[in-house]
Amino acid sequence: MKAIGREDGVSMAEVIRRFIDTSLDADGPGRAELYEAAATVVGRFEDREAAKGLIGDHDVYFAGSLE
Repeated sequence: MKAIGREDGVSMAEVIRRFIDTSLDADGPGRAELYEAAATVVGRFEDREAAKGLIGDHDVYFAGSLE
């Protein structure tokens, strides 16, 4: 990877970003498709427990959703 960075004149971080982007593009749906799929469920479900403080307790709520 160092050689690729030197050849392209970019940092190691940029080389890694490029590899990740290429891998994500090749292995599955693109970012736009994922956002579209997520948008179809946003606001679709009622919060029956009226969750408060989601930002601070998101791990608790997530763990509860797995039960």
